[in-house]
Amino acid sequence: MIKINLLPARVIEVRRVRNLAKLLILVVLVEVIVLSAGVYSLAKQEQAWETKYDRAHERAEEVRTLEGQVAAAQRAASPLKAKVDWYESIYKHHEKIGEALEKINEYIFAKLTVRQLKLSGSTVRLNAATKDIDHVAKAYFNLLRSSNVVPGTVQMNIGKGSGGGGGGGSRG
Repeated sequence: MIKINLLPARVIEVRRVRNLAKLLILVVLVEVIVLSAGVYSLAKQEQAWETKYDRAHERAEEVRTLEGQVAAAQRAASPLKAKVDWYESIYKHHEKIGEALEKINEYIFAKLTVRQLKLSGSTVRLNAATKDIDHVAKAYFNLLRSSNVVPGTVQMNIGKGSGGGGGGGSRG
């Protein structure tokens, strides 16, 4: 089949221009829609970021408030902490006295009454009393038998005492 075009050339050009204009309008509409969607998504993202920022800011304020409360509680608790520390130091000190007494207890003469026990470093100071001078000698020799007592470091101050018997049954 043969086609013969009897229309003038300008009609064909007008059709081509119209089709091209339709195509350009369609491209512009697609670009406008895509741009609108992009702007809309950016606005949504910005709103989400602002919401996150506001939440973070509120939480930061809560944290600052809690930090202030914690600091106030710590200030209020510091006297109690000092008391607890004091009690712990007393406990540790008495624990050392107990350990020292356990080490030398079996060597303390049974008829010797221990009135005071002091610790300073590795030195133990015992104040004791008895009624008889012989008991002092026995106490001295008993203490020297202990592996925890260094010979030549035991000192006995003899004075008038009113002690007598206060020791445990296994000592002697």
